[in-house]
This record gives sequence, C-alpha cells and structure tokens, in this order.
Amino acid sequence: MSGIFLICPVRSYAFKDTDYSVMNATYDRIWVDVDSATEHDWRDLPLDPSQSAGFDGELTHLKVRLPSGKILEFHEKQIREIRRRSKLNKGDWIVDMSGLRFVSLAVRQKIFKRLCKPLALTNRSSQSLAGVMTRFDFMKQFSMSASLAPASGGSAPSR
Repeated sequence: MSGIFLICPVRSYAFKDTDYSVMNATYDRIWVDVDSATEHDWRDLPLDPSQSAGFDGELTHLKVRLPSGKILEFHEKQIREIRRRSKLNKGDWIVDMSGLRFVSLAVRQKIFKRLCKPLALTNRSSQSLAGVMTRFDFMKQFSMSASLAPASGGSAPSR
C-alpha cells in the first residue's frame, strides 16, 4: 500500500503514517503533482484550502496548478534550498501564494486553523452589528417587497 493520506477539515483519510505532507495554504483549490525520494505519490491531486497530501521520503519534485492556470514548479535543488533556509529539523511543506515553504508543525497548525475559519465579509468582523439596526419590522419589509413584486415582471398574475 502506498504511503499516502488526505487531510480535510471535516474528515481524514489515512492509509498509513507518512513522513511529510504538502498543505494547500491558499483560499482556493489547487492541483498538485508530488514526487518523493521513495515514490511518485500524487498526480493532478485536487486540494481544497487546508487539505494536505502526505508522502514518504524527502520531497524531490512539486508541481502546483493554481485556479488562474499559473503553474508553480519546484525541482529537487530548489526544494533542498528551501528546506536548508528554514533551519528546521522537523516540519511540513505548505503551498501559499508566495510559493513553497517548509514550516514548523506549530506554524502549520496555526495556518490550518486560520484556513478552517469562515472568511470575514469585512475587515470590521470583530465589531458588533447590534447597534447598527435597532429595530427590524419584518411585516413592513414584507409588504414593501410584495408591492414591488408585480412590477418586476415576476410570477404575479397580470391584469
């Protein structure tokens, strides 16, 4: 059996423990090809935000297709240099809009939690909306919508 697994926010599929994983740290679906020193693990695997593709052995090649069609490709020499600059003995790989990074497991977990939170609609998401609307009269809103419906050419009977 191949050393692969897929992690998603709701459920996890684990075939066996793996040495490393590549996590999608973007807010869009990406597609990856992953090669490691021991096997060719994944081909055109779709990863939603926060999902990971696991593999055994050192990462030797990674190809990432972004939704825009842009391709990011990392070869063994580039991957070794990224890993060396991280100065980490243990960690995991993430793909974000800046490219490929090797991060500590604690940083990976923080990124995972951030990606699992729903996106805020505004940058004021921490502010309460309770003071903005003091009273909402549903019947008034409903009667206004009903009086506008016939003029909109909708399903109201014509005379």
